[in-house]
Amino acid sequence: MFEASYTLSVLLMIFLPAVFPLLLRRKIAVPWLLFSVGALTFFVSQVVHLPLNAWLGDIGLISGEAAPDHPLWRSAIVLGLSAGLCEELARALGYAVLQKLRPGWMRLQDALMLGLGHGGFEAMIFGGVLVASSVSMLLPLVGKDLSLLNLTPAQLAAVKLQVDAFTRSPLDAVWPLLERLLAIGIHVTLSILVWKAFARRQFRRDGYYLLLAILYHAAIDFAAVLLRQELSGNTPLTLALLALVVVPGWAWALWVIRKTGFSAAQNPAPTRWSAEWEVFWVATRKEIIQAWRTKR
Repeated sequence: MFEASYTLSVLLMIFLPAVFPLLLRRKIAVPWLLFSVGALTFFVSQVVHLPLNAWLGDIGLISGEAAPDHPLWRSAIVLGLSAGLCEELARALGYAVLQKLRPGWMRLQDALMLGLGHGGFEAMIFGGVLVASSVSMLLPLVGKDLSLLNLTPAQLAAVKLQVDAFTRSPLDAVWPLLERLLAIGIHVTLSILVWKAFARRQFRRDGYYLLLAILYHAAIDFAAVLLRQELSGNTPLTLALLALVVVPGWAWALWVIRKTGFSAAQNPAPTRWSAEWEVFWVATRKEIIQAWRTKR
């Protein structure tokens, strides 16, 4: 039962992020390639973010070997700011490149697709792949005598805690999925925020939206770090409280969408799901080849 529930959760974390842009394209004309651009901005952000966090731990600005007694709230502030700066600046870089090379792809629906790509790729990697890896490591330990493992007492206690949490209830497999869906919604909101900084091609005037995106992202990550630590073992309450931090952003994003709207002329005719995947592959391949040949 545990295997089936976690397998289903992992598969949904991998495939749902690809379903959302399909649904968007059936309502609004938006290039498939922007999903890949959004995924690329997340990848670029992590190339900087992960080494940055390791360095911050080495110099004692966050909890780690260099500062084992570092206050949690300080670590949460630093981790939140590092995530906000790396991801939102990478997102802004993506918009800056699009504004120069594809100015026609700077509409609101394009911002939605970029956000789905950024958050969707994160869900696939940090959700699906990492959860699958954790499950594959814990499954062989279920029902085994953990004392036979060559582990220190601290390591044995940590492994036992993980196995107990894993085998507590098959329904617990839904929490990683809900967390990733929540994160995708957050990234769509942040994508709209950064888009506002570039939408009118007046970055000097509208650049404060980028600052707001960085601070809002930092606040969400700050809350997530604190809640996970203070409410460890109570994932439903953690997600519920985190949702309260996210709801104001969602309300603002819906207001922007309703205020801006989409032109009826941009709505495409419904297509087959298989045709959507074919368009995604053809469009992405064409753009990559063109970018390579023109040395962009």
